[in-house]
Amino acid sequence: MKLKEAYENYSYNNIGQFRALSETLGYKTEYHDGSYLFHKGDDSIQLSLDEIRSKAKENRNETLQKQLILRVH
Repeated sequence: MKLKEAYENYSYNNIGQFRALSETLGYKTEYHDGSYLFHKGDDSIQLSLDEIRSKAKENRNETLQKQLILRVH
């Protein structure tokens, strides 16, 4: 699986969890000036801290919304 797919489809709550996911998938990580470069072989993706945080916030909001729906029912 490519990290871009994981970024878009997997649920994680913070940058640390996303970095752990990238390492599990075999990606190396470099950090420079507010962005991470994840690379494995000829595949690479660069994401800013804000992009990762924003996606993590979306994931947390979805999780909370699902929990609220379950409590109501």
